[in-house]
Amino acid sequence: SANMPSTPMFTASPKAMSRATRLAATLPSTKAVKIACSSVLSSSSLGGPPAACAGNLVARANRWIKVTASTKQTRRVSLGTVPDFTWSGEGVRLDDVRAGTPADRAGLQKGDIILRVNEAPVDDMRGYAGSLRRLSPGEEIRIDFSRNGKQHRVVTRVTER
Repeated sequence: SANMPSTPMFTASPKAMSRATRLAATLPSTKAVKIACSSVLSSSSLGGPPAACAGNLVARANRWIKVTASTKQTRRVSLGTVPDFTWSGEGVRLDDVRAGTPADRAGLQKGDIILRVNEAPVDDMRGYAGSLRRLSPGEEIRIDFSRNGKQHRVVTRVTER
């Protein structure tokens, strides 16, 4: 038993655990928080969840909800591109272009690297998503991109997502 890792267990009220569980369930794409909550819940069968962990999860979830509710914009438009999530260079490299979408009709292809949207530089996926969030369905979009080392520009209209 000397070589076995141990976790000190403390008790948290069922009310606090219920709140942490409900908050974690509402957080989109926060696997770490959900996994942490699952760990906390499963540890309850071993003598009770760690109170500090439960309190920390609730506090973080509350902050995330307040910030996100006041600042988050949902993307209302679609261009039809699928970013390459492994790309770490300048811009956003496309992993796919969906058939029949504005990007397809404009001639964008897999491997193209989007560098600017409506004259604004696109440094990464966050910037690219932000550029799309500012648009309304039917709005014109100018895309500067690189293909095989050459710069190109296309103009199309985004559709409703």
